[in-house]
Amino acid sequence: METRPNDQAFPLFTPPTFDQDGMGVYDPWKDSGLSKRELFAAMAMQGFCSVPGSIATADEISNWAVEQADALIEALNKEEGPADA
Repeated sequence: METRPNDQAFPLFTPPTFDQDGMGVYDPWKDSGLSKRELFAAMAMQGFCSVPGSIATADEISNWAVEQADALIEALNKEEGPADA
């Protein structure tokens, strides 16, 4: 299964609204919370911020967190080899 960075981390289905012609007017999965990339970055940032005495700036920590999130998504999308490899 592919992990796409912009998929919702916790998708919630909301019934679509309808216009006067009875057509759905928005994507019911859209805007239902954090994306997977945002969630992974937030979790990494929390870990970086938990280090006592860190002298890293907020910009450095946020950049590292996004890099970690992207690396995790890339690793999750790699094809797995045989179990005994």
